[in-house]
Amino acid sequence: MIERRIGLEYKQSEEFTVAELRGLLNVPDGKLDRFADFNKYCLKVAQDEINKLCPFYVEFTPIKKGRKVERVAMMWLPKTSSGRRDAQNLIDQHSIVRRAKLRRHSRNAGAGGFQPARRPTVSPYPKTHRSRCGP
Repeated sequence: MIERRIGLEYKQSEEFTVAELRGLLNVPDGKLDRFADFNKYCLKVAQDEINKLCPFYVEFTPIKKGRKVERVAMMWLPKTSSGRRDAQNLIDQHSIVRRAKLRRHSRNAGAGGFQPARRPTVSPYPKTHRSRCGP
């Protein structure tokens, strides 16, 4: 879908209705009916994967009429040479390694890059108390 559009010189965005986009992404009828679910589980996942693995960036922007999302604008831009090189390096790796890196990166990005240190769980009861409890 996007690979056909990346070669266009004068056009870097296009608008789709939600139904057209669902058809292009092969979302079955009855699945992800709400736009919030479609956006979270389909569009954002596709956007993250494209931005990591392809030589261009893509962005989906919902266009609302009142409270309802009527259309989605898709914008694409070519990456810099270092961005293309990073994407190619990721593609050249084995698929298992690539999936692990993508998962690790998405977890860190979701927390804003900061993950607090885990505290060890300590029971407020002494060990003798636990041994007296139970059958």
